[in-house]
Amino acid sequence: MLRLLQRGTCLRAMSVEAVVGEAGVSKATLYRRWPNKEALLLHLLKCLQAEIDEDTDLTGLPLREGLFRVLDSIRRPYLSERSGSNLAVLIAEIRMLPEVNAAFLHTVIGPRRQALHDLLAAAQRRGEIQADLDPLLIGELLIGPVLSRSVLHSDAPAPDARFCRQVVGSVLDGILTPSN
Repeated sequence: MLRLLQRGTCLRAMSVEAVVGEAGVSKATLYRRWPNKEALLLHLLKCLQAEIDEDTDLTGLPLREGLFRVLDSIRRPYLSERSGSNLAVLIAEIRMLPEVNAAFLHTVIGPRRQALHDLLAAAQRRGEIQADLDPLLIGELLIGPVLSRSVLHSDAPAPDARFCRQVVGSVLDGILTPSN
């Protein structure tokens, strides 16, 4: 399925026959594990996410480094050879499949959003970040530029690690308490 997506086949036009042909397996093999191509897609997205999340343990990290790792983990799927720019198209297609979209938000996006929220809330409890700021808003302020460069503005330079560090620094300059 990933190879078909890489070659520009959109999800709606992708047949189960094309998927099994590309994988070199029978339909029965595919249907034994997944009820349909949407379930297979969700499985693939979870696997891609799991690879990224292995590198994104935030336990015990200083705030700045933890935020950098979150942003870096967001930009990488858009730049990898395996997913390329088709990931943006794929996510747009997923939004049109309510069940797949709900599962994607619950199993892939939700845990990442929660980890970022927890990191920011812990920093607020320690007095590092202004207590009156909404951690969800802070998360959006951090993630927005990376997603904008990755998905919306293909004419802009792709976000790299340096860009992610600049975003973290810029946002933190505005939200840290004066003593930090």
